[in-house]
Amino acid sequence: MFSQDNNNSGKFKIGLNLGANQSNLKGNTLDDYKKVISHSFGLSAEYIINEKFSILSNINYDDKAMKLENFQVGGFSPDTYFVDNKITFTYINIPIIVRYNIGKNTNIFADAGIFYNHFLQVENETTRIDTGENIALFAKPIVKKFDYGLLIGLGYKFDLSDKNCLSIIIRDEFGLPNILDYEHNSLVSIKTNTIRLILNWQFLI
Repeated sequence: MFSQDNNNSGKFKIGLNLGANQSNLKGNTLDDYKKVISHSFGLSAEYIINEKFSILSNINYDDKAMKLENFQVGGFSPDTYFVDNKITFTYINIPIIVRYNIGKNTNIFADAGIFYNHFLQVENETTRIDTGENIALFAKPIVKKFDYGLLIGLGYKFDLSDKNCLSIIIRDEFGLPNILDYEHNSLVSIKTNTIRLILNWQFLI
């Protein structure tokens, strides 16, 4: 197994990531919003220190989404209607991870580290349920250019050959700062908490 071989200490692996994520965007304004499964994809690089430890990083294009369903507009007036609202935050996600291979002659590993998210855009889509019409009802949130936090993960490697492997990883990222940029309203706050399921293909160089 190339990932556990002492002869490969000091070498690099590079790879591709493809995954799904579900973000629990925590905040005092989001009680009625539901989590939505989104996607991410990108590149990975790993430096093998020895048979137990390695250091790796990714650069991923990453979406985080939430949805408000059957929101009533208009109170009890004759013009009352219902809408769905979906907000999607898009980031460049860069984790830095220490990986530990668990046990002897096993392909199970544990990850721990930090991450940085660079904000790209936010999309805010509101749809009338009765007509299917897109309407401008909710304002786009004002988002800071950065997010950061801590992460933990657990995974398993499938060795495909002496030079490449496929890994399945479950990772949880805990955002620390408020991502909203409201200078005059400190009571409004959203923090990210993202659970990822990642498929990572790597080869030794």
